[in-house]
Amino acid sequence: MAFGERGGNEEVGNISIIGMDIDVSDPEKPDKNLPRTKEEALTLLEGFPLKPSYTLSSGNGVHAYWALSEEIVIETEEQRKEAQELVRAFYRGFGAFAAPFKFDATHDLSRMLRFPGSLNFKDVNNPKAVEFLTENPERLYTVKEIQDAGIEKVRTQPRESLTERLEVVLEEWQPLLEIELITPELNESSLSRSQACRICDFINECLSNALRHGHATRVRIQVSEALNDVLVVVSNNGSPVEQTKKGLGTKIFNQVSHSRWDIKNKADGSGVRVSALFSR
Repeated sequence: MAFGERGGNEEVGNISIIGMDIDVSDPEKPDKNLPRTKEEALTLLEGFPLKPSYTLSSGNGVHAYWALSEEIVIETEEQRKEAQELVRAFYRGFGAFAAPFKFDATHDLSRMLRFPGSLNFKDVNNPKAVEFLTENPERLYTVKEIQDAGIEKVRTQPRESLTERLEVVLEEWQPLLEIELITPELNESSLSRSQACRICDFINECLSNALRHGHATRVRIQVSEALNDVLVVVSNNGSPVEQTKKGLGTKIFNQVSHSRWDIKNKADGSGVRVSALFSR
């Protein structure tokens, strides 16, 4: 190829990694079909059955990469078609998982994504650094695992509701805590997997703090409708908390709720109340 020319699918001979471009909504032009923040995009990716090996801040969004345990070698046109269908099905599988969010169709074999350490010059007056967000090199996937995450497999899997996810979370804590769960007339069908995952992450962190820091024995969880939001309130009978003390729990709460949370000691000193709002 001459200098400046771009290669096509026919020039691809080996595949060792599958990349995906996840756009994030522009605060000045909100798009409900896109994650609102990079943190929300990361939560979505970490909820996928095959968690990415690496994620990058591309400047305006997130690039995700799944590393293969063995290279796919392409020597014939038939192998090229098989590789293209493998990647296309994988994208469709993620698309079905991420609904109602949408993302760029970057599944052609020759697509180039941004390299860590480079700069994004879409806005020449404000170039943005391309840098790692997460690195998990131990996450290596076989071709069979990539195939199983494809659209044909995803279609046969039941959609995990918030209640189903909560059952898994609560099962881990119920031997240690007496837990009461209240979900009055909650319309779970309007919640995406990403939203359900963030709510569960919030509740899990509340339970962890209640037991490990507050030495609580009882917890009450209420999940309810609040106009266009979902309100989650977790109360426990543990020790009061220091309002000025901030640690990993604070960081997790900020990330999963987009900083829309609050914690208060009960007025009678009988425990702690943590609440958060999650947008639909």
